[in-house]
Amino acid sequence: MTMTFQFKIQILEIESPAVWRRLLVPDNFSFHHFHRIIQAAFGWSDIHLYEFAPKGLGSEWVIAHPDTEPETAYNNSTRYKLRDYFERKGEKLIYTYDYGDCWEHLITFENVTVDLNKRATCIDGGGATPPENCGGTTGYEEFKLAVNDPIHKDYIRTREWSGITEGEHWDVHAFNKERTVRILKSM
Repeated sequence: MTMTFQFKIQILEIESPAVWRRLLVPDNFSFHHFHRIIQAAFGWSDIHLYEFAPKGLGSEWVIAHPDTEPETAYNNSTRYKLRDYFERKGEKLIYTYDYGDCWEHLITFENVTVDLNKRATCIDGGGATPPENCGGTTGYEEFKLAVNDPIHKDYIRTREWSGITEGEHWDVHAFNKERTVRILKSM
């Protein structure tokens, strides 16, 4: 019988506003599939390596991208299912995406239900996902200062780099649940 796990996933070190998503995910999904779900829910483009670990980078126990070297019995994310790790509500795991920018996401296992749905979905969320390759949390803070302030020294460069057109406003609170649900449904 397939169970559905409810997770809250929040990017660490970003506040004002926090960037988070609440997802329902079948327990038989591999960690690699879970990675792809997280990528879609946050709007990341899945161009970097990743890992899941209890204490973040440097943890002894890691489930990582299948291309991560050296491969051990513990780290190939295609081999482990969510139900292999999560057992009790409140358990936490750190998902790190992009070892350069080091986007760390706190995953909290919130609930489990019996569900016949075989797809993941998003039930809530908040905050705009930072642009990839903006320099991690420090770079994102700089991005937020420059992107909507015409007198900021990096205003033009920031907008050009991020593809924001004239008249467009970057909304740090932007989160479109319906769009996220559609994307996840298509996976």
